[in-house]
Amino acid sequence: MSSIKELFGINFNYLYETIAVTLAKLEKEKKIIPNSACMGVKFLDNNTFQMTPYLETDTYKNLIKSPYVSINFVDNIYFYALAALLGENSGHTEREFPDSYYDSKDEIPYLKESWGVIFGELDEHKIITKATHLGENNVLQANFKFFDFIKRRESFHLKNRAENLALESIILTTRLRIAIKKENREMYEKIYDRILYYREQIDQFSKNKNALKTMNFIMEYIDKNINILKK
Repeated sequence: MSSIKELFGINFNYLYETIAVTLAKLEKEKKIIPNSACMGVKFLDNNTFQMTPYLETDTYKNLIKSPYVSINFVDNIYFYALAALLGENSGHTEREFPDSYYDSKDEIPYLKESWGVIFGELDEHKIITKATHLGENNVLQANFKFFDFIKRRESFHLKNRAENLALESIILTTRLRIAIKKENREMYEKIYDRILYYREQIDQFSKNKNALKTMNFIMEYIDKNINILKK
């Protein structure tokens, strides 16, 4: 089998933003559904990649029950917003993507939208404490063995500044939830102000419809679900 580096042009020990799809077991409904999440992935060598999901996330909970994951490379920035902000294993919230958006290989789901997919099985893993500007949090440092792939096409898409700001806004929105959990209003306001600044930059300097659509979705999501400033 060709190496990951040859197949996808990946550099080792670089962090890549991807959409990770794991298997969610809904106990109440007694069924298994795909769960998608925005996830940074680091490729350590030709056989191993690493993710560090927070212990509060569905991705962590899913991996403890089923050790398989598909790493999806997707060009559409709007998909990252849906994966990061929608869906919970409870089954009572809006899912990230409908079933029609998924296909599967050896019963492991992946996104049809992806231009490339890497499949892995959980290998060595441990819980570590990760220090960020939001404080210390426990994460699962999880190494996966790469065992299969799908590559539909070459991706020549290079994210422009507007899309990079939209992606950063997606990540910051997930941090707002952490600020709420910590009951840290000052942290929340700083993060929220940064998101507003990125939105202003995109509105002012970009005609990128996909980035604008993503930012509108983010702002609507915050206002509806996690806006503590209007209370």
